[in-house]
Amino acid sequence: MLDGDWTAFASPKCNAGRTVALKGGFSGTQISPSSDDKASLALLTKIYAGTPIPTDPCGLVTFGRITQRDERQGVARVDYQHSDKQSIFARYIATQVLFPNPSRWIRPIF
Repeated sequence: MLDGDWTAFASPKCNAGRTVALKGGFSGTQISPSSDDKASLALLTKIYAGTPIPTDPCGLVTFGRITQRDERQGVARVDYQHSDKQSIFARYIATQVLFPNPSRWIRPIF
């Protein structure tokens, strides 16, 4: 698509069995790459920096969610022996599971 060939995108395979007529500067399913918006191309360059550009002919982009998490646990126990017949103990456990906001890993574009 970046080269101006939108044939696969307009095909019935990508549009629930029907052919789509492209408008707005297209000659059939072709368009000059020089008519691409420069800001959009710059944005794509930043987004896909260091990652492979998707090759799906329909333009489908799939990605997984970041599943990083942080688990913290603290355990404590206290025993008190007052006499042979009197004793007491206490147990404490604190648990915290953090699922950080995935948007913090998104790199700034500008």
